[in-house]
Amino acid sequence: MAAALDGGHRTSNPSEDQMTRTSGRPAGGGGRFIIFGRLRPSRPPQAFQVVGSLLVVFLLAFTSIVPAARAIDASLDPSPSATPGPSADPSAPPAPSATAEPTASLTPDPTPDPTAVPSASLDPGASPSPGPAPTDSPPPDPTAVPTDSPPSDPTPAPTTAPLGLHVDHAWVDTVDTRTAAIEPGALDGAATGFDRGRQYIVRFRVVNDAPGPAIIDPVVEFGRGVIPSTWVVLPAVDPVRGLPYYSASNVRRGEPPGVTSIAIGDLRLATSPAAAALPATGVAHAGVNPGPRIVLQAGEFTELSFTIRATADADWLATYTVRLANGVAPIAGEGVATLTMRDSPPVILSPGQRFGIDVPQPISAGPSRASVTGRAGSGLVAPLITLGPTSGSPHGSYSLTTDACAACHSTHTAPSITLIARPAPQSNICFTCHDGTGASSNIAAQYSDPTVPANNASTGSYYAHPATTLSSHASDRDPNEFAGRLDRHAACADCHNPHVADGSLATETTGGWLASGALKGASGVAVVNGAAGTTPSLTWASTSEFEYELCFKCHSGFTQLKPQTAGPSTWALDKSVELNPNNLSYHPVEAPGTNTTVEMQASLDGSSPYKLWNFSTGSTVRCVNCHGDSRLATPGSPPVAGARLAPHAVPNRGMLIANLRDRALKGPFELYNASDFALCYVCHEERPFVNLALTAPIDTRFPPHAWHLNRIAAGIGPDGGTVDDDGAGRGNALCAECHFRTHGTTYPVDGQAPTTRLVNFAPDVQPYDGFNPLLVGKLEWNAATATCTLRCHGVNHAAWSY
Repeated sequence: MAAALDGGHRTSNPSEDQMTRTSGRPAGGGGRFIIFGRLRPSRPPQAFQVVGSLLVVFLLAFTSIVPAARAIDASLDPSPSATPGPSADPSAPPAPSATAEPTASLTPDPTPDPTAVPSASLDPGASPSPGPAPTDSPPPDPTAVPTDSPPSDPTPAPTTAPLGLHVDHAWVDTVDTRTAAIEPGALDGAATGFDRGRQYIVRFRVVNDAPGPAIIDPVVEFGRGVIPSTWVVLPAVDPVRGLPYYSASNVRRGEPPGVTSIAIGDLRLATSPAAAALPATGVAHAGVNPGPRIVLQAGEFTELSFTIRATADADWLATYTVRLANGVAPIAGEGVATLTMRDSPPVILSPGQRFGIDVPQPISAGPSRASVTGRAGSGLVAPLITLGPTSGSPHGSYSLTTDACAACHSTHTAPSITLIARPAPQSNICFTCHDGTGASSNIAAQYSDPTVPANNASTGSYYAHPATTLSSHASDRDPNEFAGRLDRHAACADCHNPHVADGSLATETTGGWLASGALKGASGVAVVNGAAGTTPSLTWASTSEFEYELCFKCHSGFTQLKPQTAGPSTWALDKSVELNPNNLSYHPVEAPGTNTTVEMQASLDGSSPYKLWNFSTGSTVRCVNCHGDSRLATPGSPPVAGARLAPHAVPNRGMLIANLRDRALKGPFELYNASDFALCYVCHEERPFVNLALTAPIDTRFPPHAWHLNRIAAGIGPDGGTVDDDGAGRGNALCAECHFRTHGTTYPVDGQAPTTRLVNFAPDVQPYDGFNPLLVGKLEWNAATATCTLRCHGVNHAAWSY
């Protein structure tokens, strides 16, 4: 098949494809019949000539030359005892026989009709099956010829008409939520135990058993039941509310939305029942539906796959069927995929919740609660069942006779899940108090603050957790809402369990900060770290012990991270990998840091206009010490390190507690501005970055810090750009150009090796390309020699020391 994928489309020239095929097979090997099939005689041959020519072609193709010649002679003289003459002409009409009368089918037409339709075998648009006329009648029985001819035709004509374009097989593969490996499904096997949020790959085998090429505009459709009454096109957006499936981008395997080729060697089936059985390159679709047009030549077969995901609208235990269509028309065949959802996850009660208790029975509410025996209709006062904390929370300590629960829940008329008395999203019920009227915290005002920009996923710019938007949230008790999910959410109860929360502050340990009372009872992901740079073991925890465990529920490999479609500064990376204490360098979230030098301690002890925290080299820090609400942390009266600083909606990108300029590069002669690096200064002192004396100070081991931020504004590099632009930079430097990944140095870019001191260069810093051939191509900071080899802001650094 002379065909190629060009931008996801298959292009071909049918007229040339009929002559030669290049789909993994050499030209020839059957080309004789295709070429012959394309010839059209200028005038209708006589019947004897037609029969003679057809017999010559078939006998030359499938038997030896000698038996073929004998068969031709025999066909010219039907007498068994006839002996062929030395100059017999196979094109001449047969001589009359004295003992046998020719059949009517061999009698020449004395007056040929010039308008007669040629034989079907000579019509390039008809079936390739031989025959004197386009009928379903079989050709003459070859046993009617003399006994020295072949006993039968080695390739008898098919007895049934071609099926045309059809789908004959389907598979449903599973994508492992941890390793992203594909687990192939059984051939035509029904997929059971289908789960919400998990990725699956539906694969179809398409066969063109028609005599000519077939154009396919592949579309995947689904319907409910084994034999759906209606079919719906699978949406290619993530997701469409009300529809149980969508065409998902395969980000678990690092594939952005689009199409990729399936090599012929990777086809599940190497043969097909088509007459020619020629394999063609397949197409894998991820986040695409419909797919690009393809062309299958006569006899070709291929495989098309689509990555799909079930949404929260897919009903538990329901069965759906997925099929392949050609544009608006279904493709015939038995190859459909049947998908059956698994049962709903079990109900798991959080601490303080309980199933009903039959009475009369002792009611035990725990070691600090009374045990009372009641009897139905006895008139006894109902026992006190403490559902929440006993220290002033409005969410708990209710008796069984109270109606206070109805402030948030409605037993019979609730419009939302978990019996919430207000319509979704969940924030609608929370903001009835947390708008400053019923609680001291005004969270509603943070979401309506005009200084908070809107989230922009395309640039990786996030300013708020999406608590005020509709989502698939059902319960933070269910790990399946987060495990392996891309459509993550951040409903209020995902971070806060109102029935057990209290006002206690977070406390520091050498293993990280324990969750504060505001996070008490909220689920999370526990981590067991391995070697540096490896993915740790992540386990669902019904209650977050450490504050970072709550964050790992969405910001680690436990879930699906957003696809890396823009520059590296926008990438969502696995924070459980970056913060692994076994790495060479990391911010001390799970354990104290590795830099215990006196210079680092002096930097932490010093002052700055944005200083908030006073940590030591042996401290651990909280996620909210950097990602917190800037309105709750003013340098004039800084809060304690364990204060409640939750970043609901924050004016700074990344929900940072202070501003950080870490993308847009500075222009020529743009001066140093401390506010560009305010986030760094909430912990570190400012003096090393404004002290232009190139002597070894007591608060940094890199004296050129100040020169980079103040004295290279007239550089020779290109003007403008961002840290993601290779070779960009002309003005003063940014902290992010040398400290690109600030959580940890596990994921450096441009082939750099992980290193210490959080040093890893941004993409705009390029390898050395100067005159020293020994250094060309190097991009490194050498801690042992205290040297840099690279090109930055247009200047080559040839192992420059400091």
